Amino acid sequence: MKYFDRNSNPSRIDTDVEPLVRGLLENVQIFGPDTENPAHVTSALKYTREPQKRRNPGKYTGSDPFVESIIETFGFDPLAFQQTSWELVRELERQRRDGD
Repeated sequence: MKYFDRNSNPSRIDTDVEPLVRGLLENVQIFGPDTENPAHVTSALKYTREPQKRRNPGKYTGSDPFVESIIETFGFDPLAFQQTSWELVRELERQRRDGD
C-alpha cells in the first residue's frame, strides 16, 4: 500500500488522475467552525497499483448490420454494454431520420 499527500511528488501517480487526487487532497471543510484556515477533508490517500482484469467480451448474436460493421471494422468482440449501446445508437438514428 502506498500513500500520497499534499507534499508528495505528483510524478508518482498517473497524470490522468493527478488533478483528481490533488483536488481531493486540497479540499477543505466548508461547514463547521468559522476559521481562516479550515481543516483539510483528508490528509492522505492510500492507493495500490495492480493489473485490472478486463471483463469477458461475448460474441455478438444479434443481426444489426450497424453493430456487425463496427465489430468488423475494429476486429474485436464487444462487451454486452457496448453491443446494447451501439444498437441504441442505431435505433436513435433511425428515429431521427424517420422523424419519429
